Amino acid sequence: MESIDSKIMAFVGTKECAGLVTELSKYTDKLYAAVSDSYGRAPLPGGNITIISSKLDDDGIQRWIDRTGVEMLIDGTGDVPDESARILTKAEENDLEYLRLKRDFTLDRSIKICESRDEIISGLRYTSGIILTEGADMYVFLTENGIDKSRIIVMTEPDPDEMTSLIDAGCSRKQIISFGFNISSRFLLSVFEEIDVRYYIIGKNSRCMSEKSEALRHSDVNAFLDGIPEEETGITVREILQLIRERFGLR
Repeated sequence: MESIDSKIMAFVGTKECAGLVTELSKYTDKLYAAVSDSYGRAPLPGGNITIISSKLDDDGIQRWIDRTGVEMLIDGTGDVPDESARILTKAEENDLEYLRLKRDFTLDRSIKICESRDEIISGLRYTSGIILTEGADMYVFLTENGIDKSRIIVMTEPDPDEMTSLIDAGCSRKQIISFGFNISSRFLLSVFEEIDVRYYIIGKNSRCMSEKSEALRHSDVNAFLDGIPEEETGITVREILQLIRERFGLR
């Protein structure tokens, strides 16, 4: 049987990374997969692998590197820059190969990409209905530019400073939806339906963009993206598989 003669550790935060790990498990049992919602919402990979079902801090990553002797780190954390930076730093400190996995998704075509916030205001000024947005900064911008605050519902992570900023800006607690670090398309769809959202403003570097785009595909909500999104770095699943197959002589 063809095999990979190398120990690999993957940080699984996307469906693409889960699929990659499952495919690699056909060629090796020296595969370690760290899975946590802190890396992103993803299905569990399958195959004969070792699952590490927790987020690893710096010391935790180092202990697994020392214990297993892995030679390659695959970063499949999606849009979690702090975790991605942590993994890259550990790879550099231990002279390990580092591969950053790029997600395979496109924004839903219904999302209007706004180069300036004036475009958002123009799109909302003569409308009615609930506006869902993210964070205190956008709430303040909308209300300062003539949008009725009673129309606005704010989604935010459970950060005390963000909550305080919203309250200080005159946002009612009833208008705040607090959620964890990751959001699923099903959860977002339920929010759209329960409060009858008509407009959704997304930050250009917003997390879980693929989940949000998926929710919008199944709704009639009008969405605005606050700025031009940065291009995601890394290589695709296909490119990683090709690299590994060529290196180990796999078909």
